[in-house]
Order: sequence, then structure tokens, then C-alpha cells
Amino acid sequence: MSAPTSASPTKKLLLPPAPSTRDALARAYASVLAYAGAEAHRAASAPIEAVHRFRKSVRRARALLAFSRPFLPGKERRAQAQALRAAVRETSILRDVDVLSEHSALLGEGAAEAAAREALLAHLRSRRAEQHAGVVGEVLARAAALLEPLPARYADALPDPLPRCALQRGLAAVYRRARAAHRAAESAADFAVALHRFRKRVKEVRYSLELLRSRSRSPEPLERLVDLAEALGALTDRCALADYIRAHPSAFDPEAVAPLTRRLADEVDRGGRNLLDRVAWIFAARPRAFAAAVIDARCVGPSSPSLAEAAEGL
Repeated sequence: MSAPTSASPTKKLLLPPAPSTRDALARAYASVLAYAGAEAHRAASAPIEAVHRFRKSVRRARALLAFSRPFLPGKERRAQAQALRAAVRETSILRDVDVLSEHSALLGEGAAEAAAREALLAHLRSRRAEQHAGVVGEVLARAAALLEPLPARYADALPDPLPRCALQRGLAAVYRRARAAHRAAESAADFAVALHRFRKRVKEVRYSLELLRSRSRSPEPLERLVDLAEALGALTDRCALADYIRAHPSAFDPEAVAPLTRRLADEVDRGGRNLLDRVAWIFAARPRAFAAAVIDARCVGPSSPSLAEAAEGL
């Protein structure tokens, strides 16, 4: 029997009141995807914001899939993940223009950098002209259609009954993956790719804590993970700028392309390695012990001091 999947749209990933853990997870997944789907109707009045909110809601759904890894059948989980990736891909070009415009200042302040920034903004403006509200609405509608069957399929695939320990197993799984991604990034040959993967894993833990947080206590360590995700985002934004410049070299002074992309890569490497060192103790806990402490408190508090203090230097 399917768990209930009709739910009001919610921006954040929260476990709602429900008769069982299984029903609560199904409703959380349905609610966050309903919020994403509603953005297609908001595109007419605020297209840029609609794309941003859509993508963020889908990321939350992907985090819940990662959280469900220990108990959701692998075939269904992979199919769901593929559908969510396809929905995000539909909107990538819309979001890239906005993000790159917003972060063009990262190119620097010198004369060559200023010229490159003007060239970048001019190139992005030509692409933005094609992205009026009607086009954004159509893209979001196509992407939202990919999401419609997912909540019922997720609910059907969840084991029945789903015991309380499923929450602990899910959190341990996403924390373990983030810890592994941190270690892999420290010695990765392609540091930019590894850093991007680590950021995704950090967001999975962040949204899992959002899912489990107590409404009666302040989730300070959750805020620390938000800080970490934002610090990683500042680095991956530089990666995105460098990738765009390499992909569109004709839009820039040919002599500026190599120095610009090299400087951005150096900033990512230097800043990323420093950040990995500073936050290593966030991922020092044993996954099962970390998850047990969170579930016991329904938020990360004094029982998990490593996360509570880890991002002090961010």
C-alpha cells in the first residue's frame, strides 16, 4: 500500500507529523517536490527567483534520496536520482547565466580583469535576452513534469513498515559519504572536481539535519554546515567562471584566457586546501555514533561537539 503523498508544498525539508516514519518520509519528499513544481507558475512574475527556488528544492529531494540509500531499493533510487538530475539539467542554462553574472567580480580588479568582466557580462546579456519570463516558464513546466510521478513511486518503494532506526541509518550513510568525499578531496588529482563532489556531500548532510532538526532547539551546527556549504560555493563559483571562459574563448581577449583561468584555478586550489584542513574535524566522528547522537536529540547539540565547533574559522 502506498504511503500518503498528498502534501502541502514546503520550502524546507522537514519530517511532518505522520502515523509512521515511512509516511513522514514520503510526505517530506512529496512536499519539497510540490514546492519545486509550483515554481513553474511563479516564473511569470519572478523568473530568476523561480529557477533558483526550483533547483534548490530539487537538491533537497536529491538529499532525501541519498538519506534513503540504506533502505530504498537501489533500482528505484537510481531511477529517481536520474529523473531529478534530468529536471535540474533542463534549467542549467537559465541558472548559469544568473550565477555567472552575479559572481563576475571574482575575475579581479585589474585592467585586464575589468575587460574580461565586461566581455563576460556582454556575452551573458546576449544569452539572457533569450530567457524572458515565457521561456523560463516553459522550461520550468517541462522540468516540473519530470517530477510529478516521483513521490508516489518513492512511497511505493519504501519498506513497510519502516522502523525508527531507518532515520539513524540514513543519517549515518550521508555523513559517511561526506567524510569519504573530504578524505578523497585531500589527495585528489583533479581537485576542482573533488571539491565539487565534497560540496554536494556536505549539502546532503546539511539537508538531512534540516529534515531531522528539532523545532524546540536551535540547530547551531546546522548553521555551521550552511557556512561550510557557502564557503565551498565561493570556490566552485570560481570553477564555473573558469569553465565558462574556456568554453567560450572567442568572447574574450585570447591573451587573457590562460592567465585568467590559471589564476582562478590557483585560488580554488589554495583556498580549497586551506578549507579542507580547517574543517577536517567536522568529519572526525564515527558515522553511527554521530547519527545516534542526532536522532537521540532530534538535532545536533552538545552530544556532537565536533560539529558544533568545527566551522568557527569559516
